[in-house]
Amino acid sequence: MNWKKTAVSVLITSSLMTSSYSAMAAELAGAKSGTTAAVTYQLTNSLSVDIKTVLNERVDGGTRVGVVVRMKNTGAAIARVPEYELRVKTIEGVEYILQSSASNPRSIQPKATTELSYLAVIDRTDTVTLSEANWTDVDYYVYPKTETRILAVPISGQSWKGSDMKITDPASVKKWGDTFKIPSLTSPLEYTPVSIDKEITDKGTIQVLQLLVRNPTDQRETLPEFIIDGKTSSKVFEGQKVPEDAAAPTTAVTGQQVPVTVNTGNSASEGTTGAEGTGASTDNPTATTSSSDATTSDNGQAQSYYGKKVEQGEVILEAREQKYIHFAISTNNDTILSSINVLTPEKFSQASATGVPTVVTYNVGRLNILLPSTAARVAYPAYKLGNPMAFDSLSELIHPNLEVSVVEFHMDDNTDEGSKNVTSKFKIFNRSDIPMAVPVFQTELLSTDGYTYSGNRQTVSTQRILPNSGLVVSYSYTLPQSESGKDLVLKINDMVKAAPYKTNIAAYSMEIQPAETEEKFSVYPFDAKVTYWTISPIYNRTGNNSYSYKTRFNLDLTRQEQIQIDASFSKLQFELYDSADRLIGTVSGSFIGTNRLVSGENNLIFDATTEQLDRPLTIRLYESFTTPAGVSKRLLGVYKQ
Repeated sequence: MNWKKTAVSVLITSSLMTSSYSAMAAELAGAKSGTTAAVTYQLTNSLSVDIKTVLNERVDGGTRVGVVVRMKNTGAAIARVPEYELRVKTIEGVEYILQSSASNPRSIQPKATTELSYLAVIDRTDTVTLSEANWTDVDYYVYPKTETRILAVPISGQSWKGSDMKITDPASVKKWGDTFKIPSLTSPLEYTPVSIDKEITDKGTIQVLQLLVRNPTDQRETLPEFIIDGKTSSKVFEGQKVPEDAAAPTTAVTGQQVPVTVNTGNSASEGTTGAEGTGASTDNPTATTSSSDATTSDNGQAQSYYGKKVEQGEVILEAREQKYIHFAISTNNDTILSSINVLTPEKFSQASATGVPTVVTYNVGRLNILLPSTAARVAYPAYKLGNPMAFDSLSELIHPNLEVSVVEFHMDDNTDEGSKNVTSKFKIFNRSDIPMAVPVFQTELLSTDGYTYSGNRQTVSTQRILPNSGLVVSYSYTLPQSESGKDLVLKINDMVKAAPYKTNIAAYSMEIQPAETEEKFSVYPFDAKVTYWTISPIYNRTGNNSYSYKTRFNLDLTRQEQIQIDASFSKLQFELYDSADRLIGTVSGSFIGTNRLVSGENNLIFDATTEQLDRPLTIRLYESFTTPAGVSKRLLGVYKQ
């Protein structure tokens, strides 16, 4: 028969299910589509249709063509889906019959809308340009068979052509920070890109995109399935969704509207108007590409990297609710993304001899979101020491009755290790009348050149903060010797809600405190004044005829009220050096417990000896506290004979 001569392949081979070359169905890829209201056509007296997706993609050995149709029953009774053939027509006038998905419904409930999927592989490797989709009624029970054209719909310019396709329709290209809905989906949810941050993990480089999702309706809504792809000028990196039940942001939050930020190492560059899409693959939407595959050069043809969804399960938004979702995009370490593609999945079920349908899944580019220019540095609010910090209103990490502030922010040189050390000290105050759990958050510093330095949190043994009391937690950061400390940004992160990735809940521009003098220093909640000090040698006559040393420090200590301390609180570490700047010994003084430091005279014996009496001697005084990475020290003063 003639329709066989058109070379429509109605059998989908297994290679379609395993090929890493992704198919991304219809949408406005180079023309107008998707974002405008779909045109509805009357198919029968009670059934109307509109075109959701048109696929026209090159695959191995041919071209894959598909159409997804929305069909609505406008009548008051169940309507049977007509057994019409769905055909596509090229600009040359050649028609191809599409196979109906095995999962397509046979009937539609009154006033209901359903989707029907059609697909075929044709044996053509040249360029195929589609112009029309039509429903044709074929009567095979007469000879010769008769064909009746029921409805023809124009589809010129609506085809999605796969991973090399660019989204160029202005209505489908969004600026960073613009709120959008996803075309082709009936979901009313609205999305706003908030931040994108680069993280170096044991599995490679991940760029984590955060979207704010808002339900504008008065009823519960479920987050629909969609895909996020990161795009450079020559590659596409497919994101993996990290949904979370509660909010957790990813960048600066000041108590006002969540600002939009980009931090991808040296940030991200602005893309052009067009953006390449990507494809997905087969019946396994969670199939992943090894992170090692992402180590190739960014030069060459665009490629997609499918990431496994980190957390499974539905994301539910109650009426008028907002929450964050995150997508992890696996890239190379030096990759600078220029834009983000939003895609939706389509499925086609191919009947098999075993009775278990084989499912083909392909992704369809819907929107392109341009990332801001690398030159557009985010303006973080300046922080004043002691002021309560404002956190993202959607975050649940910090209880509203807990007031968090930074009370110290110092930088000093670590000459032994050739680096600089920054110490930040947080006061967490419980304003309630009941004990509150100590919140565990992580912090990091962002330099002006875009580099991030993670903080090591002080090991704290206290689990709860007493009513109307505060607790102090310190963080230590190691920075390169070249860092001036000017315009450092302190970021507070939630490490739980989007685990294993971090989400930012506050960020402030910080100013380094002036260096402390030898006479006065502060280890919050203690303020100390050195009124007198001396070093005395002690000759060990009965031992090995060596010298040990005793130091006397007269201190005037004052303490802020309502601040808890425990055995894990910072200590004072005294280090004794000889005239050649060699370490002789160390001794520690605690602010709590027996033999603690007191106001007045404090005598300390160094735990080392020398065979010769040496002068002049030098004492370096440090604040020290324990972190998981070891002991962190902050220089308080240098005392020379």
